[in-house]
Amino acid sequence: MKKKLFVSALIVAVSMWSVAYAYNAVGPLGCCGKGSLRQDLLAQLPAEKETLFHRTMREVRKKGSEIREQMMIVRQEIEDIIVAEPFEEDLFREKTSDMQDLQKRMHSIMEDAVATLAKQFTADERKVLIKLLPDGMVHHGRHATKWRHK
Repeated sequence: MKKKLFVSALIVAVSMWSVAYAYNAVGPLGCCGKGSLRQDLLAQLPAEKETLFHRTMREVRKKGSEIREQMMIVRQEIEDIIVAEPFEEDLFREKTSDMQDLQKRMHSIMEDAVATLAKQFTADERKVLIKLLPDGMVHHGRHATKWRHK
């Protein structure tokens, strides 16, 4: 009985420590821009500029959501073309061109958002803005969480 109680207490203690570790952004969440680093950067902006940043990024996600859905469909079509017998090169090139067009649209949405923010930010606030943006300004697969730590 004592052994079960001890093991249970140990599991609870480790679980609580893990949650606190992640919540405080000391661990992996903090190193990827989702924890304290990003919050520290946002804290450097005046409240109205922080709100403007969040609102603008929400608009970017909203505008890009339909494009992301289209990109997933086109990506699946490309994968299907690649594994199909026989391989149809013309269709493959057409679909990869479609994917590039969608990526350009995503880049354009983000560029417009950054330009809008930059016009309204001071030079010092733009330095913070640069650090808040992911590398490449848009998401690229699993490497999307690489944030600038300069």
